[in-house]
Amino acid sequence: MRALAHPARIALWQHLLLEGPATATECAPVAELSPSACSYHLRQLARYGFVEQDQAAAANGRERPWRAVVTSTTIDELDDPVALMAARLLDYTLDERWQQVRRRYLATEEEYAPEWRRAAGSDRAVLYLTPDELAEHSEELAAHAPEFLEVLASSSWLESKISEGGTSTARVKEQIELARTTLDADASA
Repeated sequence: MRALAHPARIALWQHLLLEGPATATECAPVAELSPSACSYHLRQLARYGFVEQDQAAAANGRERPWRAVVTSTTIDELDDPVALMAARLLDYTLDERWQQVRRRYLATEEEYAPEWRRAAGSDRAVLYLTPDELAEHSEELAAHAPEFLEVLASSSWLESKISEGGTSTARVKEQIELARTTLDADASA
C-alpha cells in the first residue's frame, strides 16, 4: 500500500498502464508535478515493483522511460484496523481514478466505432450470489485473462488502437506482452 500512498503515484501508475512507457517529463502533466518530483515518485513506485525503467522505449540514450510492471492489485483481508482503514482509502482512491477513465470514455464514446460501443455496452445488473459463487466467478474471470490477451494480440483491436493515433505497433505489442508476463508471474505465485 505504501507504493500507492501518494495520489501522484496512482496517477503515474495508471498513466503508464494506459498509455505505455513514458519519461518523468512526459508524466509530469498527468501527475501535476515537476519532472524532478515525478522522477522521485516513479523511483518510489519502482522500489515497490510497480514500474521499472524501460531503456528499450528510449528514443535516445539520454531518455529514461518508465513502464508499468504491475497490472492489477489485490488487498488481502487485514486484521489491523488501521491497515484496514488505509486499504479502504486506497481502494476508494483507485476506484475513483478508474471511474474518471470510464467518464472520459463516456464523454467521447461517439468517437468510437459502433462495434466498439456495442461491445463495451452499458449494462447495469445485480447478481445474487453466495460467497462461494462469487469467488468461483471471480476465479473464472481471472482464468480468462490470458485468453483476452491472445484475442487482443491477434485481432483488429491492435490496428484500431494504432489508427487512433499516437500509439505504435511495437508499443501496443509490448503492453500485451507485459500483461502476459504479469499474468504468468501471478499464476506461478
